[in-house]
Amino acid sequence: MNRKKWKRIAFILFLVLLFLFAAMYVFNSLGEAKGRDYYEKTGEIIWDIKTNEKVVALTFDDGPHPKYTEQILDLLEQYEAKGTFFIVGQLAEKSPELVLRMHDGGGNREQTVQALEKILPELKNQGYRFITISQMIRLQNDSNQHIVEEGK
Repeated sequence: MNRKKWKRIAFILFLVLLFLFAAMYVFNSLGEAKGRDYYEKTGEIIWDIKTNEKVVALTFDDGPHPKYTEQILDLLEQYEAKGTFFIVGQLAEKSPELVLRMHDGGGNREQTVQALEKILPELKNQGYRFITISQMIRLQNDSNQHIVEEGK
């Protein structure tokens, strides 16, 4: 083989190896098993908070749903409860009025609506108050600050 062909083969081999190393790096970094401890330490996920207060943070994913989100919002309003909605952009574009109504305040949500009709009044009667995820995080931060101040 002439020198030109060897250079071409070497260059192609270099590109293939470069691609393989890059793919392995990405695969390893994405595929790392990170458990609950990792996410709690980094603050990326909060599973629960330690508090003596009776609080509930309700979350609703993959909406807004044209039928069930409206019903959920009505129930939250009826029981003076708050909820946090995680919305899908494409669905939000279809129901902007629901998104405005959600303001921090997918799937079949009929069971959710039926369950909320029972759960919200029962929890309220037990003295729970309903807060958003943002408020829950602030509560956790306030609790941690109080612990730090007591330790001084």
